[in-house]
Amino acid sequence: MICRDTSLCFLKKLLSLALTIAGILYMVMESNAYSRLARDSLKDVTIVENHSEVLASWVRKGIRKADLIHIDMHDDMRLVPDDKMEQLKHLYQRKDYISLTRANSLSDRGLYDIGNFVYVAARLGIINNVYWIIPFRFSSLSDAKENLKRFLKRNRFSDGDIQSFSFKDGCFCGRRNDIPVSICNIDTLPSFKKPVLVSVDIDFLPYAATEYRLTKLESARMLLKALSSKAYRVIDASVAYSVNGGFTDIQSRWLGDVVVQMFREPHFIFSKREYGLWSAYQKADTCTSQNRNKDAKGCLTPLLKRYKNNSVLLTYSAIAFYQLNDIEKAFQYAEKACLSNRAYCYTLPHIGRYLTVEDRLAEAERFFLRGWSLNPEMLYYQWTLCFAFTNAGEHYKALSCFEALVPLIMSSSLHFLIGHLYLELEDEVSATEHFNLAQQLLDSESNDLEDWPESRDAITQASLLYEKRGQVESAKKMKEILRRISRE
Repeated sequence: MICRDTSLCFLKKLLSLALTIAGILYMVMESNAYSRLARDSLKDVTIVENHSEVLASWVRKGIRKADLIHIDMHDDMRLVPDDKMEQLKHLYQRKDYISLTRANSLSDRGLYDIGNFVYVAARLGIINNVYWIIPFRFSSLSDAKENLKRFLKRNRFSDGDIQSFSFKDGCFCGRRNDIPVSICNIDTLPSFKKPVLVSVDIDFLPYAATEYRLTKLESARMLLKALSSKAYRVIDASVAYSVNGGFTDIQSRWLGDVVVQMFREPHFIFSKREYGLWSAYQKADTCTSQNRNKDAKGCLTPLLKRYKNNSVLLTYSAIAFYQLNDIEKAFQYAEKACLSNRAYCYTLPHIGRYLTVEDRLAEAERFFLRGWSLNPEMLYYQWTLCFAFTNAGEHYKALSCFEALVPLIMSSSLHFLIGHLYLELEDEVSATEHFNLAQQLLDSESNDLEDWPESRDAITQASLLYEKRGQVESAKKMKEILRRISRE
């Protein structure tokens, strides 16, 4: 269309130019409203113990349709049954933050858990795309595609989802449970123009340290330097310690403090000076991880004199004394670490776990029970004590131990194991009750039974009991479960 009025044409062009400039200014202003990760100081870092706790935080902050940079050993995108998702959508629409927070758990006893909260966030419209950053190098491997497919298989991706993946811009891109996901690593971090969500699980760093042959502290710096190079503008940055549940070992917990501090004060990332307390922690880690026994004790003594009653160093000291086979001193230091900081009560079962491996059950029991008494909500390898009692034929102790886990990690596997123990004690009524509970959970949960291989024997026994009692359909279901997990 030809504009015949010159002045009108000029005004139209001027208005169009003004709108364009206004749009650009708006985009710039909106972009500048967000801090740059690992470059600007982040005052508001979301800090959680269990990674799934970030979901309630995202809901409270009203985050919508964001891309998530998920730095974690696990994808946390397991499928959530439709009935649970409907309940979650209802809570979300009502903005019932309290109920939504309470619906979180370490297992399927809630509406969502640490293994599926990212899936929930996607289904609720909080996130659009997931960029899962894993701690392994793959970009330089000639058979990267096949290696990554095997990695996805180990992480319970379905065959159909695995087939959807292909390489794009250095990342392995596809879908899981109908959610777009790109698998990247530190060397292939994606670039973004728009603000993003960033969430770091500390269980990532020990694996990255091993993969890149770095100390744990160096692995944290490497990650933060890589993030800084991207200058991501962040809607929200979160850090999950993940010691509860046993995903991060207790002696790596301090790395969470490092990442949080580097988010808040990014000048630490590039500082060449000594890190003080962090350097002390790394020195202690190096001493104990190399199992130098007497050297480790000599290494830690001056550190403890300098930093008295420091829970991290007390933990490393407890580990050093365990390595020296001074179990009494190990217990004393582990207990001190717990009393100094409740978050370090995990030190007691940490050492107890290794004692069970050595068949030192009486000594292990002391560590586990003391830790459990000081922090009853703690979940950190207590099941190893339960299995040790089972293997030792101490069925009543094993039963008491497993039943104490039910409020923490209710799952079908756990009820199968408890039912099996009742069978060993010739209590078929109680055994059937727990086998029935396991069946009910199987209809709604997303847990994988093979998390505890011992549960397979329990399922076999459940099948035999159902056959004996004439419950044909239940016996048939048990056999189908056994066939399924054998295929997997």
